[in-house]
Amino acid sequence: MVSISTPQQPVAATPLGLTISSVSVPGYVRVDTAVYYNHDLQTHNWLHAKQVNFAINLRNIFDQGYIKSRFSTTQLFFGEPRTVLATVGLRF
Repeated sequence: MVSISTPQQPVAATPLGLTISSVSVPGYVRVDTAVYYNHDLQTHNWLHAKQVNFAINLRNIFDQGYIKSRFSTTQLFFGEPRTVLATVGLRF
């Protein structure tokens, strides 16, 4: 089974977004996507596993620079850059 997911995380600009004293932070849209593949294994295989799962996750695929949160008027925390995460899993 193969599945594809593309959630989007829109954030509005000021005044619905972040307002930091006199600093205005623009809104942004971060786009993520993922591809999953699940494969049932034959019984009595050498791993004794029932299923193998593969996944590739792409976060912030357009490499959008944005401010994710703030602690004070002088401490702004930027969101993660484009990230690729690949995983392999076994189900027993």
